Amino acid sequence: MSLVWGVVSTIIGFPGVTPLSFWDVIPLAIGALFLNSSIRLVRFPPPAVPEPASLPKWKPIKP
Repeated sequence: MSLVWGVVSTIIGFPGVTPLSFWDVIPLAIGALFLNSSIRLVRFPPPAVPEPASLPKWKPIKP
């Protein structure tokens, strides 16, 4: 909420309100990075790992 208030006060220019600070922009930057990552994963999904043709057969241990 403080980020929204900082953006509005910076654009409109309310007197006595501090402009956006570095710490207000960090959550916005992290959110943008997550959004970019999710868009890239939808467009280009990671390659699927092929399943092995057959699993090895285990022999019982004879005592």
